[in-house]
Amino acid sequence: DVIRAEVFRRGMESITTEMAVTLQRTSGSPVVTEGMDFSTSLLDTEIEQIAFSGYVAFHVSTSFLGVECVMRNYTLDEIQPGDGFLINDPYSAGAIHQGDVAVVMPYFYDGEIVGWGHIDEHVLDVGGSAVSGFAPEARDCFSEALRFPGVRAIRFGELDREWRRFIEKNVRVPDPVLNDIRSMIAAHHTGQDRLSRLIDEYGL
Repeated sequence: DVIRAEVFRRGMESITTEMAVTLQRTSGSPVVTEGMDFSTSLLDTEIEQIAFSGYVAFHVSTSFLGVECVMRNYTLDEIQPGDGFLINDPYSAGAIHQGDVAVVMPYFYDGEIVGWGHIDEHVLDVGGSAVSGFAPEARDCFSEALRFPGVRAIRFGELDREWRRFIEKNVRVPDPVLNDIRSMIAAHHTGQDRLSRLIDEYGL
């Protein structure tokens, strides 16, 4: 049914747009609200991208590699609703650079994973020897910034307390950085809710 398929495709695009709007309205970071340095993506269980917000086109590749990193390190049985994974490692998770932090979350329907959300944004700081990972004098990756290789830092839809404490002690501006992570989680909640509604209405 070509018409039904097109309606569903447009619905998917609308979901990533709503995710982007949620991120913009909750972030407060000028990088997001003014610089528009972020992206929101939906991928299926085969890691095929089905919708993209389109703000930063080269984030397309990071979404594939970021979800692939999570699936490489965790079995589906280990992943629960509300789990989320922090990613910014160029060497193992496909990030453009360490200043771009992504939150990857699985999207569930009837108890099964039906897709993945990938939200990527440039945060104000991510530790290391220079602000936001811009460290031209660094001689190795350890001097550039913290690296998150797809670690499960979000449980039950919230940033884990232990990870929150770790991050706030290792970045220069903890409040904006932590709020950006929470904003990405909020955008994922929007994506999960809208996807469930779309499936209820049109099926898969």
